[in-house]
Amino acid sequence: MVSVRQTKTRRIDERILRVFTIIVVVLLAVTGGIWRLAGTSAEGPTLEITAPAEVEVGSPVDIAIVVHNASGIGGYQARLLFDSSKAHLSGVDHRQNDIAKLGRFVQTLGPNEFNSGASFGLYSCPVDECGDLGKPVDRGADGELKLAIVSIVPDQPGILTFELADLRFSDASGSEIIVETGALSLSVNVVVGQEQK
Repeated sequence: MVSVRQTKTRRIDERILRVFTIIVVVLLAVTGGIWRLAGTSAEGPTLEITAPAEVEVGSPVDIAIVVHNASGIGGYQARLLFDSSKAHLSGVDHRQNDIAKLGRFVQTLGPNEFNSGASFGLYSCPVDECGDLGKPVDRGADGELKLAIVSIVPDQPGILTFELADLRFSDASGSEIIVETGALSLSVNVVVGQEQK
């Protein structure tokens, strides 16, 4: 025969066991998440633009666009803002693009010039030619990716400022990828060359 006191003790023991079980499950979930985070890179994809600090009037400013810690990038689009009364677009080079080196077919977007700069980008297909039924490369590019070199030719001396804006990245299937961009601007000093004086 079970007494009332034993029944109350069992209920209390069962409650303590349930609370203890919940605490253990929560702690395992939290510490397991921490271990997973520690085992992966804390940094996600980041973007960098570089250019020479100084060029002569009429010589191109080659702006390199590079993604660090990329994961599966298959395409992008961007706008480069600059004063088009002081410089003009010479071209956007995707020939050395690391996405193409994977064997994906790369097709450029633009460039399209407008009053305050130019827009450009690229998309890629999983085979050597879009529409081809060859062996597909289903994954986008990883690691450090050289996306493009944008060439701007300054038409007059002075400080020329560039800003990379409205960036969008996609994976190999066309889904958007978030890339941390921060402030992406730089300035180049444009000087008069010896032969131009």
